[in-house]
Amino acid sequence: MLVGKKIKLRSLKESDLNFLMNIENNCDNWIYGSENKKYTIEELKNYLSNSKVGLTIAKQFRYVIEKEKPIGFIDLYNYSYHLAYVAVIIDIGERNNGYAYDALNVLIDYCFNSLQLSSLKCVIDKKNSASINLFNKNRFKMYYSRNKLNYYILHNNV
Repeated sequence: MLVGKKIKLRSLKESDLNFLMNIENNCDNWIYGSENKKYTIEELKNYLSNSKVGLTIAKQFRYVIEKEKPIGFIDLYNYSYHLAYVAVIIDIGERNNGYAYDALNVLIDYCFNSLQLSSLKCVIDKKNSASINLFNKNRFKMYYSRNKLNYYILHNNV
């Protein structure tokens, strides 16, 4: 478990199924991600059962952002030994409270100091000003823009 000032990051558990279903199947969230489809309960149960596979093998890992209860997810994906992409989603009722900022700070620290990554990247829709502000505030710099997407990077300056 990774601990921030406002939140904790932890692995997925079976008890997260309903929250996972609500986030993944909320079509209002689809503008923020690349997967725009409804998942069945069986698909999400399979996802949960496979979520124990480590980052270095699966090349991705989803953390639950938690206060007293789950409030969002932060993902590492497209992992290689020196680089990973990051994405974050906070439940609509919990947004604008600094939770994504805290979660991203915790994950950055973990990636650079424990995983020894040299860079983190993210891809954000140009219309998603909240995410653009979040990643800019966390020192990510845009390095490429194409069609409706901006590409950002943060280097580990150790």
